[in-house]
Amino acid sequence: MQGAVHFILNREVVHSSLPPDTAALDYIRREKRLTGTKEACREGDCGACAILLGELKEDQVEYRPVCSCLLPLGDLAGKHLITIEGLNPEENGKGKGLNPIQQALADKGAIQCGFCTPGLVTAITGYFLNHPQLDYREAVNSADGNICRCTGYSSIKRALAYLIEEFVPLLKAPGDHLTKLVDLGLVPRYLLAMTDRLSRLNKNLQRETVAGKIKSAVVVAGGTDLLVQQPELLIDKKIEFIFGNREMAGIWRQNNRVYIGSGVTAGELMESALLLEIFPRFPGYLKLVSSTLIRNRATVGGNIMNASPIGDLSVMLLALDASLTLKSNRGGLRKLLLRDFFLDYKKVALRSNELIRQVDFPVSFKSGSRTGAVKGSESRKPAGPLLSTRQPLLFNFEKVSRRRYLDIAGVNSAISVKSDGQVLNEVHLSAGGVAPIPLYLSGSSKFLKGKRLSKELLAELLKICIEEISPITDVRGTAQYKRLLLQQLILAHFLVLFPNIITEELIGSMRKAQ
Repeated sequence: MQGAVHFILNREVVHSSLPPDTAALDYIRREKRLTGTKEACREGDCGACAILLGELKEDQVEYRPVCSCLLPLGDLAGKHLITIEGLNPEENGKGKGLNPIQQALADKGAIQCGFCTPGLVTAITGYFLNHPQLDYREAVNSADGNICRCTGYSSIKRALAYLIEEFVPLLKAPGDHLTKLVDLGLVPRYLLAMTDRLSRLNKNLQRETVAGKIKSAVVVAGGTDLLVQQPELLIDKKIEFIFGNREMAGIWRQNNRVYIGSGVTAGELMESALLLEIFPRFPGYLKLVSSTLIRNRATVGGNIMNASPIGDLSVMLLALDASLTLKSNRGGLRKLLLRDFFLDYKKVALRSNELIRQVDFPVSFKSGSRTGAVKGSESRKPAGPLLSTRQPLLFNFEKVSRRRYLDIAGVNSAISVKSDGQVLNEVHLSAGGVAPIPLYLSGSSKFLKGKRLSKELLAELLKICIEEISPITDVRGTAQYKRLLLQQLILAHFLVLFPNIITEELIGSMRKAQ
């Protein structure tokens, strides 16, 4: 049994000595009797249990909507958890009436049975907190992890359209964003004091570091897969929570490489100005990775360590020729190419005393940029130079699943190319769902290097890639289907990256010839 966890729940500091692997959802409903947060799938798929989790970062509190069913109680130390009860309007500490978000959902017919409503309100509130510049489409995307079986979503979209139209001009006024939200009644006033309250709370907490304790503890980051697939691993175990660990945080550039801390979430990747500068389509790729609620917890290191053959982030990073920095509990560092990390199904080249500290990949730069490291990165990391326009790094990611969004892949693939527009000077190609591991297609990548792009080259490439893979028949398709699907995804890469050379007509003729 580990020590008590101290955090703020809505307006009050609370303490719990329950096992650290206890789901925050169970604590909220059973211990505190805050039953507005609903229990449903317990897999992070429906959003009924969504809450806001606030963490002190750079002298301010950052709030993110997350699934409380996949949030371990032990990971709440020094943080602020807000349930739907904590979002209600205040009068002497008690809720009264509806706030504008709740009222809009009611007025636009977006509430019927009401079971999904608390999670929906939470997700929308999280969007308002994190986006001073409101946008209707992004507001809709913010609720992508919230399932409603009654309204058909049109009424929810009407409510969001009304909220955006109503509050865009009001939030454009000068002043602190949180203060404006409070003054407009969108969030309760007690949030204004939360930075000071969490600062005082954290000063009183002696949070132990991971270093030196890896052997005796189960190390947990976001836990979005672990707590669904193998929660029994945490029963009666000492747990070290590394979510938000500063040593594993940040996205920065140094010399000709981009570095990503292993504790960086998929949501932080999506918001990174540096990654957007290098890969303008990157946010769109990440929308294919789970939902907002899950992306706010799922980490880069966790996706790699999970070693799923269809891990989206792993497949992307393989195509970027990424390397890992592994840190032992004695402080020693070891570098390893990501393609050498995956050994067999769910088996990786990580020693018992090691953790993934960061991942990095090469990018061509030139001098002259003023863009620094993004929010959450360590200030000691120097800003690197601007991406070179002479040999741009082209990147594309493709994924096929039963649902376009909120689903795992049947087959996925990624590619990075350095090219002068015709000759493929350097290529890295990867695929998921076609082998026991996330697969770096070494033969295909080597074959393409230095070649001039043509119809004949692609035809030969499709033959070579089939020889490198070993798909199996499972619930996501037959082995034959997966072979064909990978070939189509590879063709899609070149259609996206070289539209002036590889046309839809050319692709169509190749498909007929297959």
